[in-house]
Amino acid sequence: MARVAFNMHLKRGLEAEYQKRHDEIASLDELPEEAIMQKLWKYMADIMDINPENSPVSIPLKEVFYLP
Repeated sequence: MARVAFNMHLKRGLEAEYQKRHDEIASLDELPEEAIMQKLWKYMADIMDINPENSPVSIPLKEVFYLP
């Protein structure tokens, strides 16, 4: 699987607008209802352990530390 990383630069003074625009897209709670997420789950269902609605079985990890 390809791994992609990149760095972007936000224009000075627009931090709040950047956060606002991301907040408007979808929250993590709303993500499972998005059509693209449903499509991905259906596509991957035959190769993963899944829940009844096709979401992948996952175990949340406890955050131990965070480096900003």
